[in-house]
Amino acid sequence: MEEKVTNMKLKYPLVAAAVVAICGGLPAHSRAAGIEDKITFSGFGTFGGVVTNENDVDFRRDQQPDGANKTIDTGVDTNIGVQLNFQANSWLSATVQGLAMKRNEHEKEMQIEWAFVKATPLPGLTIRAGRMAMPTFLVSDSRNVGYANTWLRAPNEVYGLALVPRLEGGDVTYSKEVGSVRLTGTVLAGHAVANAVGQQYPMHDVLGGNLQVQKGAFTVRAGTISGDTEISPVEMDKYTFHGIGMSYDEGNVLAQAEYVQRRSDLYYNTASADGWYAMGGYRFGSITPYATLASTKPHTSDSKPPSLFGTISGKQQSFAVGMRWDATSFAALKFQVEHVDADDTNGISFTKGGPDIFPGLPNSMFISVGSVNVLSASVDFVF
Repeated sequence: MEEKVTNMKLKYPLVAAAVVAICGGLPAHSRAAGIEDKITFSGFGTFGGVVTNENDVDFRRDQQPDGANKTIDTGVDTNIGVQLNFQANSWLSATVQGLAMKRNEHEKEMQIEWAFVKATPLPGLTIRAGRMAMPTFLVSDSRNVGYANTWLRAPNEVYGLALVPRLEGGDVTYSKEVGSVRLTGTVLAGHAVANAVGQQYPMHDVLGGNLQVQKGAFTVRAGTISGDTEISPVEMDKYTFHGIGMSYDEGNVLAQAEYVQRRSDLYYNTASADGWYAMGGYRFGSITPYATLASTKPHTSDSKPPSLFGTISGKQQSFAVGMRWDATSFAALKFQVEHVDADDTNGISFTKGGPDIFPGLPNSMFISVGSVNVLSASVDFVF
């Protein structure tokens, strides 16, 4: 843990300096008494178990190197996060969030997800600088907070396509009411790290933006990001990700849907893919049954160089039904049954243990998967 904190200090000197400046700028009497009122500590977590009817391949989330099979696995969905907020005054604050979960490695690892300073110098205007979640989806900021979402897990056919989880840089957001409609626009810039085929690649000159329109219970959001990915010291690839989504949540009825596109210039036929999902649910008091249909498939072009090693993600479709029970004001119990069909491709939710078939390339690129049934249960909590 000490090493992580040290790395954070070295990697975010501007954020650290800003936090020190915020604290140093407080009056002496505020620092001596009442500073604890400016600090908020909170947390969230999920404890989950997953089992399938297949032993030849593992069911996973995102790019995890292993997952669940006929033996129950608790690593796919389980995580724990803690967050510290410091509110210096009405317009200046700092946030740090740590999250332990299984990512690209076999074991859970605590990493700093957020470390940013936020200023709101004018009504409706927000400026952030530091590390933050890449705003790729409808629920990018709360994706890992299971309690904040109806589903047990986000559909991998869409949320598993994003290769860039975090931004290191800054963003500017402006929100304004126009009649009964709230418009919110964001622009961002910085750098990042792309996670693909078991490797990490620096991404430079990341640019992006999104626009959100909200009217009553309806929300529509569209966004895009792009960046230059450093494949090797002499090889660069342009990565782009586009998405549009909508949600409706009023009374007992809730619905949500998204469509995304992932594109690569240099490795178009290896990395490009499209994905979508649609979810609907109905609340019966503290119990919410829901259903989700999701699909993804590679996007290829005859005008681009052919893929030499298959695709990062293949064709996959899933249908899930689940139930959420809000047992208390701080905990929810969820169950989900899922039928996943990869159509004899490598899909996107599967991997295989053992040594890599091709050194440096994960086995998930070369497996062939039919249909798999997945049973999941979890407890989500906040504190």
